[in-house]
Amino acid sequence: MLAMKMVSQRSQLGYTLLELMTALSILGILVAVAAPSFSDYSRNSRALAVQNDIVTALNLARSEAVRRATRVTVCASSDGASCTGNTTWNNGWIVFADGSGAAGTVNAPNDRVLQTYGDYPATIVQIPAATASSFYSFTATGSAVNTGALEMLPYGCTAGDLKRRRVAIIGIGTIRSTTLPCP
Repeated sequence: MLAMKMVSQRSQLGYTLLELMTALSILGILVAVAAPSFSDYSRNSRALAVQNDIVTALNLARSEAVRRATRVTVCASSDGASCTGNTTWNNGWIVFADGSGAAGTVNAPNDRVLQTYGDYPATIVQIPAATASSFYSFTATGSAVNTGALEMLPYGCTAGDLKRRRVAIIGIGTIRSTTLPCP
């Protein structure tokens, strides 16, 4: 009787090959279903990070303009030291004290770059030039010299999805972020 109990206990230890193969098949199906969702989530979070960087730069420019009692500008920049003169914001942007010369131009030695923001490749997020000005400035009172909006599209944005992000600069210096459907 004792020998029979030991045999039955041994047969219940471990898993059979069929059980392991079934578990691995189910795991494979779950990974295949979850992978596209994770990729989509990753693209959306990158677009949100770019939006947050733009809002941070604009808020920094506005607060520094009031603190320094001078015009402070945010402009598209490909080298981190000067404005590019176009609306290619994917290459990055700078915040600088724009106290002398023409607005939206870094004039050495009087203008000083306060903050630089890096390159954002179009494979991560697209900032269409048609939606942007080449620079946005704030006066010593905190109001915006020029108004407009910057839009960010996550790479592979499907028409109708609420994933396009927009940052609007309003004349009184207010900065608003919204989410819009992809075109």
